[in-house]
Amino acid sequence: MPLKTTPLKNVPLKTVLVRTVRFKTGLLKSVLLKSEQPKSGRLNSYRFRSVWQAALPPGEMFDVLADLGSYPQWWPEVREARQIAEHAAELRCRSLLPYDLVFQTWHNAKERASGVLKADLVGDLDGTASWRILPDGRGSRLVYEQEVTVRKPLLRTLALIGRPFLKANHELMMRNGQRGLRTYLAGFQAARRS
Repeated sequence: MPLKTTPLKNVPLKTVLVRTVRFKTGLLKSVLLKSEQPKSGRLNSYRFRSVWQAALPPGEMFDVLADLGSYPQWWPEVREARQIAEHAAELRCRSLLPYDLVFQTWHNAKERASGVLKADLVGDLDGTASWRILPDGRGSRLVYEQEVTVRKPLLRTLALIGRPFLKANHELMMRNGQRGLRTYLAGFQAARRS
């Protein structure tokens, strides 16, 4: 009997193709033929961590980072932020590579006293992002962590060859974000002094 390929419905994206094999005993067995999950980890999943220094004390820095609507004012790669709910915004980001990432950011933890901001990301990026704002001298130390899976079809298709470029693109975005935040805060502090 020839092998039969079975289309899948409602299965995780990592499973691409399953073949059903009928053995002489009559037993049917599904055999995974291809997966997007290599031994070293998923090609479309990323973990990033960045540490920034900022001149504002933690409480004030928390307020700046919690305001998603202000991100386009200081972060060049955040091209647009549209408020969609009380604790959520849709962000459109673009760095050096010629594509936009559009995703919703839903704050699920806003703890000013402990300096923790956490959000779920849904859209072209699915996953989580967080800021930890720690006291550091007269300013703050900002720890940004992101764990996401890319859902944008083109980027998923190009994952194997594009992964190094996507990582470099993210690093550029983070450097520019830190630089933009410093400039924004310098203006913020100058306005406060006058």
